[in-house]
Amino acid sequence: MRYFNKNKAIIDYVKNRKVLHLGCVGFSDLEIIDRIKLLKDSLHFQISQIADVIGIDYSYEETSEKLH
Repeated sequence: MRYFNKNKAIIDYVKNRKVLHLGCVGFSDLEIIDRIKLLKDSLHFQISQIADVIGIDYSYEETSEKLH
């Protein structure tokens, strides 16, 4: 049996592609200050560095915070 790091597999696959990231808000169970500290660890941030990304999430509050 082979095991994969899910985030690494996704990052390898999406490099230089256009990506629609559904559920892009990471760490939504944490307070805003803690989410900011972990931002660079989020999958959305990582793929946004290597791909053309649009993120969609049902959480209006978190997505509007990221836009400002």
